[in-house]
Amino acid sequence: MATSQAPKEKKSLPFCKVMRQKGQEYVPLALIEEGQDGELDDVSISGPEHAISSHERTDKQGKILKVLMLALVCFVSLRSYQSKVDQASVSSVETTLDQLRFEAAAATLEIMKRDTQKAASKSYFVDIGELADVVDKALDTVGFRGVFLELFETYSFTAATMAAAAAMGIKHLTMVVEHEVGQRPESIYSGIPSDRWVNETDVCTGCLPGLHHWVGAIAADKFLRDGSLLLDASTGERLYTARDIIKELQRMMELERPDMVPFHSQHGFIWYYVPYTTPSLLDVFPTDLAFEICGDLLSEEKNATFHDIKMSAVAGVDIVRECRHGFGHAVYYILAMRQAGRSDEFSARTQLRTRGGFVLKDEYLCQANRICGGAPNRKTAHLCTYGFRHAYYEVSNGPYMSIHSKDVMDNHCEN
Repeated sequence: MATSQAPKEKKSLPFCKVMRQKGQEYVPLALIEEGQDGELDDVSISGPEHAISSHERTDKQGKILKVLMLALVCFVSLRSYQSKVDQASVSSVETTLDQLRFEAAAATLEIMKRDTQKAASKSYFVDIGELADVVDKALDTVGFRGVFLELFETYSFTAATMAAAAAMGIKHLTMVVEHEVGQRPESIYSGIPSDRWVNETDVCTGCLPGLHHWVGAIAADKFLRDGSLLLDASTGERLYTARDIIKELQRMMELERPDMVPFHSQHGFIWYYVPYTTPSLLDVFPTDLAFEICGDLLSEEKNATFHDIKMSAVAGVDIVRECRHGFGHAVYYILAMRQAGRSDEFSARTQLRTRGGFVLKDEYLCQANRICGGAPNRKTAHLCTYGFRHAYYEVSNGPYMSIHSKDVMDNHCEN
């Protein structure tokens, strides 16, 4: 008596369950399984109701069609899943940015609170370590673009500062962003939690735009420590040279509606990077370094007048001018550290107090005149001197010392 052959056990393939990760995409490892005889076997699929299922043997053409349709359903499902993953990722980044922004705002408020008359009478310097810690973390978390395009964006950071002030019980602080058509956004402060700044609107230790300069210096410090900076958290790209960093900031300046963050931060990056890499800078302008950082747009031939060809969409702001201007800040910073006896103590975590009364001796003003005068062309020399005076104005006691420094440098220094 012939015995009947036991039917083959049907194998069930979970719907799009067998996958491997490839970058940010998920692709199926297998769509069907073979029977013991090596031929395509019946396939039952567990999954959505619209998934194809067959309980009868068909010819090979039918099976191939079925598998192709299964692949299409699986692909659509995976893309839908990936879309949800991407949305969750974006939401996570936004949450991270909000948290970092709040932490940075709270750090600046703590710096303001410490910047009292008593503290200022004891030291011309201020510790900004808590802000440096937040920026360091942010550069590793959201990357260079996240920090300079989003974290410190004027409107968002203003809102975060107000929220942090409320959480810290600082009742009288207000910030208003003024942004006329074609002009740069500026934050106007009142009620700053420090007894030194009752009449100031945007010039205080920890206020914008000075804060942007600090962020640039902190980024330079991290770059010098780590050898590179994360550019974009979503791609993992990194920046490996100072020129790459400045070029990235310049691209931000060329946006249709740029914020002032990259403009000011460029000054801070340069003022820290130049003294750190050329600590012996005495009477010679670092021409090679200037061309390395600012690029060939530094050449006089491409900028025949004091109005550069390469302008930002923000009215009155000149992209190449800002790079030259940064070298003036660097000259001031290195001479101030020398007069203060801190030439060997460059630290982005310690900055000169804004309007803290630090006054350079006339000999250092003349030294700055000689350094900037040695720039490769007239325009660079002019903007180096202007950047130096600007830095002096911010750190000293304001307009009077700016007038004094101009008088000394124009009329009382030997050529």
